[in-house]
Amino acid sequence: MWDQIREFKDIHSIGGKIWNKETKKWDSIDDYHVDHDYPFSMLLDDFCKIYGYSFDEIEVSSGLIVSDEIRTKWQRHHLVNASLQMLPISENLKKGSKYDISLRATK
Repeated sequence: MWDQIREFKDIHSIGGKIWNKETKKWDSIDDYHVDHDYPFSMLLDDFCKIYGYSFDEIEVSSGLIVSDEIRTKWQRHHLVNASLQMLPISENLKKGSKYDISLRATK
């Protein structure tokens, strides 16, 4: 999934800059996050329903799904279904997240 996000960021920037439609100025790509336009929480809910997983049984360590099988399915699901957009960091952080997968990280 991280490769997908890096690629999206690269596609939407030129020389480390991104066009800000509101200010009509070039901003540093470092001031932006890649955000899920279709909410990440819904994408994850859809994944769990399609493949029959409960959210709590998907183990995560260092930001990666531990199970190779589940991780491969998730990466494919994300590639096909994620709708991404670039948002200023402050705007993206205001949106927050329904799920904090880091809370379930394994040791």
